[in-house]
Amino acid sequence: MKTKVEERFSEFFEKWMCQLDEYLQHLRRASEDYRAKTGCELLKLVNSIRTNGVPSLSPVELTQEQMRKVEALRVKTRIEEEKVEREMERQQVAVADRKMAELVRLLVRVKNGEQVR
Repeated sequence: MKTKVEERFSEFFEKWMCQLDEYLQHLRRASEDYRAKTGCELLKLVNSIRTNGVPSLSPVELTQEQMRKVEALRVKTRIEEEKVEREMERQQVAVADRKMAELVRLLVRVKNGEQVR
């Protein structure tokens, strides 16, 4: 039986792995696209992935409505990234707290002269 923390981390990890799989599928599709194989298009794709941009489109080619949508997606992405970072930090603290608590218990047992394995 898993604790609540373990269940939440398992859910988080599963979502994270799904997101990574989506990125992998996106990259596979891009590699099969002939246009992405040309040097200029490939460079645009790589740069867009690095900067969270839109692949193979320059800002000049986008309408105002598209620019608003792109910016809204960037904001949403930043918010989601911050949520993930906070959750990872919380999970790390929870794991560290358990380990520290166990270490303190062992230290108390040693100070009391008990045998510790």
